[in-house]
Amino acid sequence: MFALHTGFRRSKQMDLRWLDVGLLTNVLITGKDKNGWTLRVPFNSAVGAVLTEMGTERLRPSDPNEHVFPRVATGEPDKFFPRAVRGAQEALQEAGRR
Repeated sequence: MFALHTGFRRSKQMDLRWLDVGLLTNVLITGKDKNGWTLRVPFNSAVGAVLTEMGTERLRPSDPNEHVFPRVATGEPDKFFPRAVRGAQEALQEAGRR
């Protein structure tokens, strides 16, 4: 839902920290553009609802550097994209049979 309404790529989403979120102003700060200007991305109520829900699940509410979207262990894509991994495995097996 967040990516759909903001247009953020997964990497940009995963880099977002709570200090970059302006819940009162409905603006996300997302680094700098190629000219060095700070990028401010306004967000709508759907994104606000996602952020509010994520805020209730924070592990360290007093830490502004905490990531909005908790990082997950890498190297285990089957836990996060099981259908895609299964489909890829089946395609590879089928290709090996030919």
